[in-house]
Amino acid sequence: MKEPHQVAGSGEAEKEGGGWRSGWRNVWLLSGTVAWLLLWYFSWFRLVPLLLRQLGASDLAVSMGYGAMSVAFALMQLPAGILSDRWGRRPFVLWPTFAAVVMYLVASGAGHWGTLVAALVGLNVLSAIQMPAFMALLAESVPEARRGMAFAIFEFSVALAQAAGPALGGLVMDRWGMRGLMRATAGAALLAAVVRWVWLRETRAGPGAAPRLVLAGLGRRPLPMLLWVGLCFALIQNLTIFGPFVQLHATDVMGMHPRAINYMFAAATVAAAGLGLAGGKLTELWGAGKVLTWAVIGQVVLLLLWSRTSSSWAAVATFGATYAFFQLAMIAHNTWRTRIVDPATLGAVLGGLGTVTGVMGAAATPLGGFVRSRWGSDAPFLLASAIAGVMALSSWRLLSRSEAAWRRVMKREDHRPHAGRSPSDF
Repeated sequence: MKEPHQVAGSGEAEKEGGGWRSGWRNVWLLSGTVAWLLLWYFSWFRLVPLLLRQLGASDLAVSMGYGAMSVAFALMQLPAGILSDRWGRRPFVLWPTFAAVVMYLVASGAGHWGTLVAALVGLNVLSAIQMPAFMALLAESVPEARRGMAFAIFEFSVALAQAAGPALGGLVMDRWGMRGLMRATAGAALLAAVVRWVWLRETRAGPGAAPRLVLAGLGRRPLPMLLWVGLCFALIQNLTIFGPFVQLHATDVMGMHPRAINYMFAAATVAAAGLGLAGGKLTELWGAGKVLTWAVIGQVVLLLLWSRTSSSWAAVATFGATYAFFQLAMIAHNTWRTRIVDPATLGAVLGGLGTVTGVMGAAATPLGGFVRSRWGSDAPFLLASAIAGVMALSSWRLLSRSEAAWRRVMKREDHRPHAGRSPSDF
């Protein structure tokens, strides 16, 4: 039986080198099942703000609903992460997938916007339970130096599904409606759950250690700086890609039909998928911290350009570029977090970060709704740009220093008989 701190770097994946029979099996399995589920999920999810309006919600209520979803996604991550460190990753990935089937069916039958928000909040709670174990399982399934590529494969699969989903929705929306697509998503979730139940492998050798925090190269006060980067990232994404403001701006200012919005997201995620695997290589060559900083800046600048375009082709092109930079930021952020944390408590730390930054970052959507009502439809994007600038100025040295520390550890481990890390490395 392996020691907990040795699972990530010295396990079966590294011995066998790759392929379906090694730890990469989990990477391909999780990427495939997530892509299948998101294909159906994104056939309707981008249009949720418009459906909430149809069910009687005001724009402020839509923003508050998205804030409630963000809080729900955050709250369960810490306890779920701690439990996954002690009892394994697989149960916390598997059973919420089964439970999600019920939530999708509830959402499909919602007759009031509050019921729909409640169902989506329930789905976010289930996703929160999954998230720390999911990210840890991906990281632990491959050699540590290859985590960037593992997350790139996963994000590539997500991008393909996000591209095909809106296109699928545009094709069948008139016949099935959003409620029919939600019921189809319930069926897709059931199939994904069964596949995971049969083939997903555990990466934990047994009950783990009590939570402790070991961070690489973050100076004398590592936790506040780590939380600061995570909070800025959460605020930016909730004001842009994860929030309702892109769809509302496209409808109210640019005059786009819901079907056109779906197609715009589809085209954007195709562009992002093209850079997905390249993003993994970039994090390995340039460092996840540097890629994260530049990707976030590129994302918000391009989104501002998109919000001011008048041509439909220019809107598709600039939003595609925005989404590509968002994809790079997601790959770099996930890679950076898993590199600087002690593998023995990876689930707990990822869960704790998700809870704290998620709860605080949830304020972005109601705040975005407020600034939008006072200063215009593009005000949330301007606010996200300001936060990205502050993040870049305050944390550039932090991100670069942590990446340099990780590379020093990797060099030393190349000459060790075992690849596991210990607290003394940092």
